[in-house]
Amino acid sequence: MNPGFPPGWHYPRIPGHGLERPAVGMGGLNSVSPVMSGGLDSYYVGLWETWCLERGTSPETCHKYAAYLRRPLDASNRWSAKAYKLYYKWRCLQGDQAACEAYKHVRVPQARPDLRVPGLQAILESIEGAGPYRQVYLILLESGLRLVEAVRLIKEYAELECVELGGFKRCLLGRERGRKRSLWAYHLTPVEPMPGISDRRVTSYAEKKRLVPPKYLRKFVATKMAELDIPPHIIDFIQGRSPRTVLEQSYAQLLGAADKHYPRYAEWLRGVRS
Repeated sequence: MNPGFPPGWHYPRIPGHGLERPAVGMGGLNSVSPVMSGGLDSYYVGLWETWCLERGTSPETCHKYAAYLRRPLDASNRWSAKAYKLYYKWRCLQGDQAACEAYKHVRVPQARPDLRVPGLQAILESIEGAGPYRQVYLILLESGLRLVEAVRLIKEYAELECVELGGFKRCLLGRERGRKRSLWAYHLTPVEPMPGISDRRVTSYAEKKRLVPPKYLRKFVATKMAELDIPPHIIDFIQGRSPRTVLEQSYAQLLGAADKHYPRYAEWLRGVRS
């Protein structure tokens, strides 16, 4: 029995079990057994990683998944299981029916909720210690965006449509990645160009300097906004989460409400900075 699959289920027999490489284009991919003693062949992992990036997934995440694909499937590891499941999905889209079946049966372990929310002092200390990435940390604190969207805001700022709204700006990101949406970005700090910036570099620097990980600023922002009595669906809208109900699916209707509620958070931020 293959790891990661329910008892009694076996990966279907696949013609061309070896690692034959396609002669022409993606359509010529041969079926390949996804579970092997040493992980997947680097050639196929490279093709998959290109597809991962084209989907809009952050380079950091695609690179991490690719590293797991080069190892055997570990059914107890959430990252490993998710990586292989995405690999099966890619192969299925290329017409590999065996991979379609594997995609249905692989199980991704349930993630334990990460309830850690850093304190304000820890965040302020991280901002001061962020060195060349201080602007990124400020944007994360002001916007509540994911790191990949905050980096994109900085990289593409000159081309974005931004409006001034009483001491803060709202910029149109228009980014959608599956169920993750970041249509708008609110911020106070003037955005300056940062050549060569990437989410991977920010993460590596934060780990090296033992700063609060960027993802936790997003949690802090959500918690603080809730403390300031900003409605949950408005917080979700500002931070780019998918709507929870049909009534919340009109982003255009929520925009005006977000513009009215964000100043409450902006005022709190100004108080902290002063």
